[in-house]
Amino acid sequence: MLLATLFVGLMVAPSALADRGPPKHAHGRAQQAPAALAKALGQTCVEYSTQVIYKNYGYDHWVHLRSACEKPVTCHASSDSNPSGADRALDPGESASLLMFRGSPASEFQATVSCRLR
Repeated sequence: MLLATLFVGLMVAPSALADRGPPKHAHGRAQQAPAALAKALGQTCVEYSTQVIYKNYGYDHWVHLRSACEKPVTCHASSDSNPSGADRALDPGESASLLMFRGSPASEFQATVSCRLR
């Protein structure tokens, strides 16, 4: 009985190890180059830019998104002027602009954008 259990365990182990992927490191992620990590996270096919427009005695903070993804994505953009941010769904090839803050006293801002496949 013990011999049969060990034999079955050995037969299952190689396929179980194959599904685990690359070895994990202390921080919990596999060590990858930054470009490979960004691609693995699915963020290389969406480009974004920021824009500040002075209007009506304040600055409007805009984030412009452009999808080059082959599948639909949902992006979340936040900024130092709008930490809660906003979500926007993008179809392949679609572009969109998100107004992060209207009438800000700040003439510059920092944005963070993360996207995931829908």
